[in-house]
Amino acid sequence: YLANMNLMISDDEMVQEIGKIVTGFEIEYWNDSKVEDFYDAFSKMVTQLNEYQVQDNVGTNEIKVTISTGNEEEKITKLLQHRGLSVESYHAGLTSVQRNERQEKWLSGELPLLVATKAFGMGIDKPDVSYVIHLELPPTLESYYQEFGRSGRNGQTAYAVMLYNDKDKATMLRRVRMDFPDLEVVKSIYDKLFRYYNVPYFEGKGRSFWFEFDDFASRCQTEPYNVYASLKILHRAGFLNWKERDFPSSWVKVLVKQGELRKLLEMKNDYSAVLASVLRLCDGSTSELVRLHEKEIASYLEWDTRKVVSGLLKLRETGAIYYEQQPEGEYITFLEDRVKSQDLYISPKHYEELKQSAFSKADMVIDYIEKADCREKFLMKYFGMDTPPCGECDLCLQKLIKPKQIKEKILAFLREEPREVDFFFNPMLFSDQKKTIAVLRKMLDRGEISLENTTLSIRQK
Repeated sequence: YLANMNLMISDDEMVQEIGKIVTGFEIEYWNDSKVEDFYDAFSKMVTQLNEYQVQDNVGTNEIKVTISTGNEEEKITKLLQHRGLSVESYHAGLTSVQRNERQEKWLSGELPLLVATKAFGMGIDKPDVSYVIHLELPPTLESYYQEFGRSGRNGQTAYAVMLYNDKDKATMLRRVRMDFPDLEVVKSIYDKLFRYYNVPYFEGKGRSFWFEFDDFASRCQTEPYNVYASLKILHRAGFLNWKERDFPSSWVKVLVKQGELRKLLEMKNDYSAVLASVLRLCDGSTSELVRLHEKEIASYLEWDTRKVVSGLLKLRETGAIYYEQQPEGEYITFLEDRVKSQDLYISPKHYEELKQSAFSKADMVIDYIEKADCREKFLMKYFGMDTPPCGECDLCLQKLIKPKQIKEKILAFLREEPREVDFFFNPMLFSDQKKTIAVLRKMLDRGEISLENTTLSIRQK
């Protein structure tokens, strides 16, 4: 059951229209021209979201802030703490003890707000998350759908909020380009990695080594992100397995051919159920190593996690899958013997297709932001389903605000007392500023209200 409402917060100036607070079926915009710092504005928005949940009993007061890179968690966390919120960050720079403590506090509800990179939460089933706030654009709609899908799992209303501006779109596209370094760079990193561990040619398959990324990257004398991207490419191509320290996960690849796979699935036993779950939940597992989260499969099958692991190990024994259970620490495992870098073959055509596919998916994220007429309808169409407008996202709700409603609201306030013009530019009261201005002008032209200096009042007949 999806109880998520998608909200897009657009702002070309980063602080001119920085927040949207959801109240019932109405979205209220917050436009604070006095706020000059984006992060201060962001922290103010989260504070108000938190207060709204407490006052109106939305969900269970759990918020997760998602960012992509891991460079800003501490800054954001400190700003939110300065506003009196109970919040912690979760990132690679913490010790394993700190990460485990913060994760457990968040899962138990002791810590209501967590700032983390997008990978946090994979395999973690926390049903009572009320908000997932993206501070950076996800690279694909698949990622976004998976990430905001971690909220509202208890069936209660939950909200997906995304902050963005034109610079964010340019940053996302630049990162996609950086994810695909020149193949000669990839081959160079491949060779340096084997030399780093003194592994000779035609050896190394199956050997594992503890891996310190910072140390290796410094010795490569190559841009760290190129090193990172090259290792990810080598991992995807099946030459090595790199388990990242901050978000450990198991890995799986289906090894059997189509005909044998069909026979296994037709057996209708526990092992076929596990195999079917892998195919459903681990996209791409028939062609490459992909992440696997035992808890997610257990939740899907409504089994105990230990039973899932037992099934996966049995499938590994039969040769049906390659399965590496979640280990501790960061390491590199070579899946093939070392060859000379010039003999390392990664299909240029396939590599270019992967790159173009990544750009196409990034373009769809931008289309989702800029061209959708309903967030949910756009997402469902992207995933091959044709649905009517949801009536709940920010785009649908804005269509429901009519000039007549705005006029009645203006008159109600003016019947109480004359008001300063600025009063009607408060986005917490009037969500659609353009429509509000248009209605005020028409009311003045028709003589329904009067303006003296900066004060509006109902014209006496």
